[in-house]
Amino acid sequence: MVEKFDKKIFLEYRQCKLTEGYYCNNGFLNYLCKAVQQSGKFITLLPYSTMKWIGDMKWVQSVNLYDEVALMEYKQLVRLGLDLQTDSFRTHTKELVASYLLNTGLCYIRILHEGSWGNYSESFFATKNECILEDLETYLEESFDNKKWAQQLQVTEVEVERGLFQTVRLDTSNKGLKIRTMELDIKDKKIIILPMFVVDGVVTYLVNLLKSREVLITYQIGTSYEILHTSLREDLLLKWVHQKEKVVAFQENTSDGKDLGNVVLPKLGIWGCETQIISIFDILDIKILNE
Repeated sequence: MVEKFDKKIFLEYRQCKLTEGYYCNNGFLNYLCKAVQQSGKFITLLPYSTMKWIGDMKWVQSVNLYDEVALMEYKQLVRLGLDLQTDSFRTHTKELVASYLLNTGLCYIRILHEGSWGNYSESFFATKNECILEDLETYLEESFDNKKWAQQLQVTEVEVERGLFQTVRLDTSNKGLKIRTMELDIKDKKIIILPMFVVDGVVTYLVNLLKSREVLITYQIGTSYEILHTSLREDLLLKWVHQKEKVVAFQENTSDGKDLGNVVLPKLGIWGCETQIISIFDILDIKILNE
């Protein structure tokens, strides 16, 4: 918990350098990142009903940083020349917070679609931060030209007023990252926007937990649920696969958080180990065994 802070310094991001986690290095985002790493939960400014485990949102001295972030973003956009209504930070709070997230780093986007064959999700990365794209250029399938993507990188009054954000979308591929344009409707209740470090932090926490524990993970699949008996502990895996090489493969081929929230975990069973891919967003419960 941060006891005292200067709001402007704490939340400012225009002059900040990027961290290795692809976000602006200010006090607020560093605080958010550490909170995720320590709790293993989705701690974010925009909580969603579809996310089952949300972290503690009691921030600093009872100050509602959701409103503070919106006010900071409003002031910064006005300084940049945007003609926003004086009460925009109250009437368009969610839009301003989304603007802050998209402008401060690389964001994970998840959209739930309803189809005739059932529901399915679409996941990708997005940003409005030019420095992020310059930093990622070696991973892009094409060279980054800031003039080509100027419209997606510029914040406008229309974006804030309507909640329709022009962004640069990044999809993972065998060749690296595929870059294209994307309009995000942040008013859509089926969309999730998180800083990438939040997803990465939750995945890392889960993987570290499994390296020392045997657990039962209850996860949603369609309208029902499944239970996965799993662990990444070396001694436990050896009981099932009997080969050190396979144990190492299970431990190394989980995820680094950049696989869009998916983790590949061993499925402990009578006939050895298979693997199961689970989205961290589908996890309903984690029960630690033998404690």
